[in-house]
Amino acid sequence: MKNWFESLSKTVRNIICITPLAIGGGLIILYALYEKLLLLIFGIVFVVVFIVFLVLNGKIAKAEKFKMSEEEEAEHKQTMDEYERKGEADAALIKEEDLDSAIKELQKLEEEKLIQYNRTNDKASRKAAAYDHIYTIAKLRAAIKRKMQIVKSDSNEKNDD
Repeated sequence: MKNWFESLSKTVRNIICITPLAIGGGLIILYALYEKLLLLIFGIVFVVVFIVFLVLNGKIAKAEKFKMSEEEEAEHKQTMDEYERKGEADAALIKEEDLDSAIKELQKLEEEKLIQYNRTNDKASRKAAAYDHIYTIAKLRAAIKRKMQIVKSDSNEKNDD
């Protein structure tokens, strides 16, 4: 149902959303005049259909709000890659003795960045939040990988003894 509805223009989607409400409202008014239960039932069904279309239209509108052109998408991907490399490089600068606390802090920060990303309402803020999030994830991933290598080398040294 979503695919055909999504392919329609915004104006047509809005008309399709409002129509069941108008029909349902009219049927409910007719029920009040003629007291025929069937009119009330059909009126309620049309109002429910209106609510379904309204929710669907809202989801589509939100997705369209953040849609990027091909050029923007390519630029965004390139910037995301840069932030990922930057995060990995910054993780290499963490001192070995500070690695455990840094990993815990990065985990908390990653959760905060994800929440911030999900709460943004405009395209520019959403991009910035995505860059921050990918940087934090890359830094966290690199720090964990480094910690695993340290633990692995320590266990190998103990096995050699």
